[in-house]
Amino acid sequence: MRSAYLLLGDSVTRDMLAELIRGAVDGAVTSQMARRAQEPPISTRVASALEKRLDGVAINDYRVTVVAQDFPDRGRESWEHKSGADLYIGIQVETPGAPFAVSKGLLVQAKKAKRIIKTSLRTSDSEEQENLLDQCGKMLARTDKGAFVWVYGAGGTHVVPASEVLKQQYVPPEYLQGRNVAEQFRDVLDCFSGDTGLVAPDIFENDFALAAFLEEIAVKRGIAIKLAPAKRRT
Repeated sequence: MRSAYLLLGDSVTRDMLAELIRGAVDGAVTSQMARRAQEPPISTRVASALEKRLDGVAINDYRVTVVAQDFPDRGRESWEHKSGADLYIGIQVETPGAPFAVSKGLLVQAKKAKRIIKTSLRTSDSEEQENLLDQCGKMLARTDKGAFVWVYGAGGTHVVPASEVLKQQYVPPEYLQGRNVAEQFRDVLDCFSGDTGLVAPDIFENDFALAAFLEEIAVKRGIAIKLAPAKRRT
């Protein structure tokens, strides 16, 4: 029987990994928001920051490895129209004594937060919201526990389940109740969210495997994070 927790109740390692992920994501987001970047380059920077900040990091008796892939913009725009997502995140945890590693995947649609100028939405904002609802529907057609909207803001990232965005369809996601990235990944590591079916063999070790999987699910950029027991030197 699988444990209810990817880290078998090791809340210290769970929290440290979750905060490392949050730090990488929010650091990239706040930096790019200050430059007034748009969602695609911000998401690219997020994936790059996760690889740069996490790959090779030691957490207690574990070591983090990261595989990342980002396809060029040319010819890939239709992928987002198919999947509804512009970022894939996979996470795998191996624990000592466990018979197998546990892996999960997430689909993310990114959106920049906007300030309220009027009480009613402008036409352009309404069109953007309709587009977001369509993207959430496409993600949810693939996964119910692994679909999220990340709202990029000046202070970091606001995470809302895609299902909640659809339920509250007239409310922009930045004004919905959500969580930060660390809270999201604590939930993932505690097995409350994330999709065990949204992964593929070897994506945590091989960038070619990750690229093939991203093409299969029609997501332009992705990152696969693996936490495994550190090898002891002899």
